[in-house]
Amino acid sequence: MNQAELENRLLSSVESLEDLRYCQQEGITSETFVHTDDEGTLDHGEVYDYLDTYSRENKGKLPTEKDLKALHDFESTGAGDLKNYVQQVRWKELARNAMSFLTRNVERLNEDDPTKVIEDFAREFSDLRQEESVRLSILTRTRWIVLRSLTRPRSWSKPVR
Repeated sequence: MNQAELENRLLSSVESLEDLRYCQQEGITSETFVHTDDEGTLDHGEVYDYLDTYSRENKGKLPTEKDLKALHDFESTGAGDLKNYVQQVRWKELARNAMSFLTRNVERLNEDDPTKVIEDFAREFSDLRQEESVRLSILTRTRWIVLRSLTRPRSWSKPVR
């Protein structure tokens, strides 16, 4: 499955406010989506932002497929395994970030002491790992208030035994 299909399937699988919250808790943002069609009429990041904005302005309701088609030229593939799609998109995002880091820093190997550069790379790569974040929000009768976005340590995700 290519990036465009994966992003479309993820967005198509957001069918409720709980699904949108799950995506946000897993660190999905509009920057996660990189696909834009050749005509420039479909931008998955804009679709995701619209889902978020619409749900906040409409007491947790999501826009219809017809609205998404009319406003963003987005055609749903139908719901699928949201958790799997989120995981795949986050992995691809991590891979893009790693490639971008390498591209920006490869010249350092020629300019500096390679041993030190490799040590720096190892340290900086460990900082690249997927961040897990939590968005603390309150949904009132009239609006959705985002109080804070927090990054949680990876140890919070480990099951307690």
